[in-house]
Amino acid sequence: MIHHYKLSKLDKKSIIKLKGLLAFALDVEPLFVARMKTKYSQITIDKIMKEDSGNYRQNNNIQS
Repeated sequence: MIHHYKLSKLDKKSIIKLKGLLAFALDVEPLFVARMKTKYSQITIDKIMKEDSGNYRQNNNIQS
């Protein structure tokens, strides 16, 4: 998914999912995220984590 992100092939929903997966991985397996930073660059991972999910839930009528 990170590769697709770098190629700008992910929609907003997929970017939010990727951001959540990375946050989860950082909590349970920080070495995995460190390897992703080595493979894809610190800048790319930081950019993903700073992506604005905004009001995605409100704008897409998703219920909690």
